[in-house]
Amino acid sequence: PLQADEYLLADLIGKEVVERRGEQVAHLGRAVGVTSNGAQDLLEIEYAAGETWLLPLVPGFVEEIESAVWVRLPEEFLPESLERTIAARCAGGDDSL
Repeated sequence: PLQADEYLLADLIGKEVVERRGEQVAHLGRAVGVTSNGAQDLLEIEYAAGETWLLPLVPGFVEEIESAVWVRLPEEFLPESLERTIAARCAGGDDSL
């Protein structure tokens, strides 16, 4: 059996990927695949029809995995188009980005 902080990579597919931004929650996309670059596992995240980005599955980025994958990312890590979408939602006052 898996420990409380362990998970199967295949179980992450389909989960929403989210990040806390102050009082708001930014929806960064949905996990659609898993790959590896030889040094670490990578979660492929789809944020728009056919548009994806890769999330390194390392403790510095992944904070918690439950019903969603909660992350904490460095600035300018996300694709520009996704960051612009989140910024526009924030400017519009959405509680959930």
